Amino acid sequence: MVGSRSGPRVGRLGWICTVLATAVGCAADAPDGPSSTEGAPGSGEPLSASVASIVETDPAVLTGQELFGRIGCNGCHTIDGVGGIVGPNLTGVGARPSRDPARWLTTEAYIRASIQGPEQFVVEGYTPDMPAPELLGVTGEDIDHLVQYLLSRQTG
Repeated sequence: MVGSRSGPRVGRLGWICTVLATAVGCAADAPDGPSSTEGAPGSGEPLSASVASIVETDPAVLTGQELFGRIGCNGCHTIDGVGGIVGPNLTGVGARPSRDPARWLTTEAYIRASIQGPEQFVVEGYTPDMPAPELLGVTGEDIDHLVQYLLSRQTG
């Protein structure tokens, strides 16, 4: 739902993640700084998948993440334990095969079609309540960014 209380919270989380990603990236570039795959300095432990997923620098993915919160997708959909439960959980959606390979050959095509025409495929157990993008003021470029963000969700 657009304007839900969880929207601004995830928007702020997106901003915090962007700042964290920038800080981690700067630390990785510093002499003797940790690499993007190391845990605490000297620990020899790898970063967890959830922390590594925050360190995203692709502008399309970051824009998609911001849009996901700003237009209210997170009011119904959960990613990494944050968001609503009215719609399907999208944690790891980028790693899932297309729900109907005869209709959508790739996960990207499925995600794009699900955003462009949410009534095209409704996941079993859910109602067809997702608003069409034009009702939310979502442009073709916004859809491109949302698709890139959702494709980046590979773990979970």
